[in-house]
Amino acid sequence: MAYLAKLVSVKNDPSFADYFEVAATRDLVVHNNNVINALYLEKSGAKARGAIGDKLSVDKLYYYSALAKLKKVSGAIKRDVEKKYGKSDEEV
Repeated sequence: MAYLAKLVSVKNDPSFADYFEVAATRDLVVHNNNVINALYLEKSGAKARGAIGDKLSVDKLYYYSALAKLKKVSGAIKRDVEKKYGKSDEEV
């Protein structure tokens, strides 16, 4: 995210914190059987959903919430890119 922000001059949007938590949750699902570890807490920061050793729930409600959060992230990136480079010809 830091690389993308620098590359296209995206401002640090509040929705990025949600992105970091979703990405950290994905990492736990794939690599740690949904069990919270120190790396998850570091990556997710204030958005962490538990403590070390807790097992994260990734149910339908979380899944749809994560989708909505990722849409906000993409919207923030789109907004800042359009501010810097203008809208694409297809959208004008």
